[in-house]
Amino acid sequence: MRVKLRYPDDSDAGYVEFNGVKSVVYDERGNLILEVEGKFPDIRTEDYGWIDKVLSRGIRDGRKRFILFVAGRYLVNVKGLDVEDAVKVLRDFTAKTEVPCMKRGSVRS
Repeated sequence: MRVKLRYPDDSDAGYVEFNGVKSVVYDERGNLILEVEGKFPDIRTEDYGWIDKVLSRGIRDGRKRFILFVAGRYLVNVKGLDVEDAVKVLRDFTAKTEVPCMKRGSVRS
């Protein structure tokens, strides 16, 4: 099953594909954003609590796309934060979810 997604400002936000076990979320260009077990939250109800959960827990993959396509718009347009406060929330989010970078030459073949 495929469901189109909309941002709070009603612009195209991509789509979700649900296969009965997990939901795979794509942006409007078809780029993978994230995968979650179970049915992706029905964002047509104006319940954006799932965004706050992701911001508080973090995600391992898709952080840049989540910030660009979901979190930034949500914090400014829905929660009404000014840009400086939104940036602070996003900095805290990225600090929570940073993955250590591999140093050049640290992988042996």
